[in-house]
Amino acid sequence: MPKEVVYAVAMLLAAFAVLSFFVAPLAGITSWLERRVWARMQSRVGPNRVGPQGILQWLADGIKNLLKEDLIPSAADRHLFALAPYVVFIGFLATFVVIPFGSQLIVADLNIGILYLLAVTSLVVVGILMAGWSSNNKWSLLGGMRSAAQIVSYDIPAGLAVLTIIFVSGTMSTQGIIKGQGWAPWDWYLFYNPFTFIV
Repeated sequence: MPKEVVYAVAMLLAAFAVLSFFVAPLAGITSWLERRVWARMQSRVGPNRVGPQGILQWLADGIKNLLKEDLIPSAADRHLFALAPYVVFIGFLATFVVIPFGSQLIVADLNIGILYLLAVTSLVVVGILMAGWSSNNKWSLLGGMRSAAQIVSYDIPAGLAVLTIIFVSGTMSTQGIIKGQGWAPWDWYLFYNPFTFIV
């Protein structure tokens, strides 16, 4: 087996371990802490049943969400309605193809990586519209159209902000953009134009 493949597999396993044993529990504890603070503000107890002081509530909520029944409205287009969440998830997951996690840890270094990133995120809009339309309910369709309009309206300033990075770096490759920055923080593109970072 080539050394690069072994290195990539080792890095993916390390990333999975960090996400599983550090990031997910930390996010769960943060969620638990937020719920406890909100409960205290509202003179309630908050989560206190699962684990000591309810600290494992995030795990119980995750298991509950995984085991929920999939309800499909009777008048809905069953296939499109069931497919819509997968389209949204694929649109989100496909963005990681061009994001470099290390110098050699990237799925595909496309020379139009930024264009791919902007195009793939539009799949989320298609999935939301699919869910609203396939439910065969006018209110669901209006809600889906509203969400799609919100996402598209956020894409315009994000695209303009990314456009300035493309002009500064001279490439649309995400790997090229990362390599164009220096190691020192003052060499990051953030400090070339902080206004686009704020946008």
